[in-house]
Amino acid sequence: MQYSAAKSFPINDRPRGNDDILSVKYHQKQIQENKEVTPIWVVYKNNRYILLDGVHRVVASYIENKKYIPTYLIRL
Repeated sequence: MQYSAAKSFPINDRPRGNDDILSVKYHQKQIQENKEVTPIWVVYKNNRYILLDGVHRVVASYIENKKYIPTYLIRL
């Protein structure tokens, strides 16, 4: 199955409209060119992981079939 930014980032969940898609595509290109990707921020609290920052990088990594994403993890 071929994934795309538009299919992976539902239209009803794009607070910045088309800018959300452009951001995903930007991060996809960074990944494809093996450039350094800024880490995402995640909090681990009450046995749950909560994404603080990096949704576009997560979507881009998913589309590009990346198994790992650079992450800053905060444990509370």
